[in-house]
Amino acid sequence: MNKYNNIANTLNQGCTCQTLDRDHLRQDLERDASLQGMALDISQEQPHLFSDSAVYLSQSSYQRIKSVISAIERVMQLPAFEAAALQQSPDIAKKSYGPLGVFMGYDFHIDDTYAENPAVQLIEINTNAGGAMLNAALARSHRNCCTPMAIAMNSYVDLDQLENTFFAMFMNEWQLQKGNAKLGCIAIVDDVPESQYLAPEFELFRQLFEARGIKTIITDPQALTWRDGQLLHRSDDDDTKLTWSITASQILICQSQSIQPCMTPMFLVTSL
Repeated sequence: MNKYNNIANTLNQGCTCQTLDRDHLRQDLERDASLQGMALDISQEQPHLFSDSAVYLSQSSYQRIKSVISAIERVMQLPAFEAAALQQSPDIAKKSYGPLGVFMGYDFHIDDTYAENPAVQLIEINTNAGGAMLNAALARSHRNCCTPMAIAMNSYVDLDQLENTFFAMFMNEWQLQKGNAKLGCIAIVDDVPESQYLAPEFELFRQLFEARGIKTIITDPQALTWRDGQLLHRSDDDDTKLTWSITASQILICQSQSIQPCMTPMFLVTSL
């Protein structure tokens, strides 16, 4: 057995170290002036959202996860699978507009009860998984609690570039449908968005897009109306009702309402 598999399993089964630097997490979450107070709000309203400890992943488990995802995505490209899926789909889903599905999420459970052969189990596939922005800040805020832990605190991506990666994913989806048309506005839509468990994530995405010059609103679907071939949004601004349209140069993000009670970063155990 690869010794790094053994290290990951041992840490997951026996390490109780709390590696989260909450001061760093606060600074990361509130890096923009518009996000001031977010960390305090989370600590008061969702005190168990962030885990103080990390989960460790062996190289072999990581490779198995990649293999499963690659196999699933190959199957989804098969004409026979597409035909079977569309037979059970509403008419609106039977026309392809180009996008592949930003934030396609694959949820895995790692059972390391048997250290010699930890099991990797696919639990579900989410077509617009939530929590990426919060998890990015969380992963950057975990630190080695001691020198020997350095081997276990590697990430499999550049954590400082995650927001750029996320933005590139959205832009790729946009270009698949609209080509070189300018993206003018994004609407993040959910029922009573300020009351959603992942409301802080909405704000982080709003800041992500606006920092790159794209107007972004967070709205309840009740504030949207369809009139004269356009989707309109009504908002309050200086006591004046404003109406603007979400048209071909704009995009909607409709959030799922799944609840993630605790977010835990995962680190890849590799050689130094």
